[in-house]
Amino acid sequence: MPFGSGLSSQFGYKAESVYGTAVTVDRFIPHLGETVQRNKPRLVSDAVRSGLLVADPNDVGFGNQSVAGTIPTELYDRDLAKLFEHCLGSRVTTGAGPYTHTITPADNRGKSLTMQFGRPGSAGTVHPFTWLGVKIMGITITAQAGAIAKMDTEIIGREEKTDVALAAASYTAGIVPYRFSHGALTIGGSATKVRQIVQRFKNSYKADRFNFGSDLMDEPIMNGRTDIGGEMTAEFEDLTAYNRWVNGTTAALVLSFTNGANSLTITQNVFFDQAKVNSAGRELIEGSFPFVAVGATNAAACTIVIVDGNSAG
Repeated sequence: MPFGSGLSSQFGYKAESVYGTAVTVDRFIPHLGETVQRNKPRLVSDAVRSGLLVADPNDVGFGNQSVAGTIPTELYDRDLAKLFEHCLGSRVTTGAGPYTHTITPADNRGKSLTMQFGRPGSAGTVHPFTWLGVKIMGITITAQAGAIAKMDTEIIGREEKTDVALAAASYTAGIVPYRFSHGALTIGGSATKVRQIVQRFKNSYKADRFNFGSDLMDEPIMNGRTDIGGEMTAEFEDLTAYNRWVNGTTAALVLSFTNGANSLTITQNVFFDQAKVNSAGRELIEGSFPFVAVGATNAAACTIVIVDGNSAG
């Protein structure tokens, strides 16, 4: 019997063939919770009914609906290529055991997911909340010294259903979260002593595509640049990184995590934005270096390469 608490909760997903048409989720990763909410605002008529001081039931209905929120997980050494593909847009897979997934920014029209979260009731039943037509608004990776790397996936979806059967959760054997000791960072080809890094991928969507005849939105489409960048806290070794900001020069920033044969490598061409290097008395000086990816092509600005044993990512 399931626990009547979050101990029996589960998170799974699968790519849809048609936007908003449910499929049975079959990829599961351990999670750290979720903040996904159904949005279904009430519409209340302002019309006057003589002598009535409250709204008549016939004057109350619902407006447009959607779902939105964030699903935090740890950054795992496999089973994440599909999520990064649906965030950035393009994925090419080569090789065989291990597989190499190369992911670059592109138009992600036509890419959507069914996601399902099992929320256990206190009576011991896990209730499936299934979200259809899910688009990934953004992914944020956070890693710091002495800690497990985290990943937040921000989503927006077309609708929520609670009558879709709960899929049986199963996890890829040997799946491991990346720790900071698995990580490495180079800038301009040189290793950097980094304490913490936040790496973000944030899409711009036209998400309010509601039209006559339905309270469900049409597929969100991209209507702005993808914000790729982040901020790192690193030891202040010399003026190299600081001068890149002062002089407005770009450099290759490569953030990687490696665990055995599995790896995640994010290569960006970045400029630094408003670097900060200040003394705190006797303490070792650290600098804060925000960065933004730029490039003559989408792939030149950012390319993610994931190597794992899963052909589907």
